Amino acid sequence: MSTMFIVCFLYILTVFHVCKADENTNIQIPLMDNVKAPLFADLNLSNVTQQLKRVIQQEVKRSIQNRITDSGNCDRKIDAMEKTLQALVLNYTNTLNQLTPTVETIASANCQKPYQKIGNGCYFISNDKVSGNAAFASCTDPGAYLANFETLEEAMALTLFIQKQKTGIHYYVGGRNINRYLPNGDWRWIKNGKVTKMTYFAFAEGQPSGTAKDEQDCMFLYANNKYQFYDIECDKEIYYGGYICEK
Repeated sequence: MSTMFIVCFLYILTVFHVCKADENTNIQIPLMDNVKAPLFADLNLSNVTQQLKRVIQQEVKRSIQNRITDSGNCDRKIDAMEKTLQALVLNYTNTLNQLTPTVETIASANCQKPYQKIGNGCYFISNDKVSGNAAFASCTDPGAYLANFETLEEAMALTLFIQKQKTGIHYYVGGRNINRYLPNGDWRWIKNGKVTKMTYFAFAEGQPSGTAKDEQDCMFLYANNKYQFYDIECDKEIYYGGYICEK
């Protein structure tokens, strides 16, 4: 309504040419277009000026208040978002803590004979002497594969366990050279058909020693050197050994 009032007032000023009038000037506004007996209303410009000032002040005050209110709402929304995020993090942490024992229980339940839990892994150690390629095919249980050691901690735990057994048998594991034509080959862990790059140098000093002409594409824990990782010719009978399955 205040905007309409200002527009009407500007229209009146234009029609009756009172732009040069001062604040104390009274003007007459025709209320009815009657030539014989025109009806006028007196309008004091000083009152109009005061009304305009009040209208403008009210509009400015309202605009500022709206901005302040919006800013307050924004701050409240940010606070609410932060609290929601904190609640989500807390719920996630609690859920994770609740699930961890369950996952560990399930893992332990799946690690049943002839498999045994060593470190954080679940392994079956066979002393049957086979070739390297036969070792890959021997881990035929669902979900099983020739043992991978993606981390150094896994390798250390298994190596220490094997050392204590003192069987004197070499054991094939799931490392494989997939490109003997590269210098030192291209050694990967083979797990259920997937190939994973080794994240640490697993081999003993001077290993791997195979070449394109002297192919040594299988990997085993060598008993004669405290069960360190060696490369070996996969199907050479003198190197037949046991194998370690993982699941």
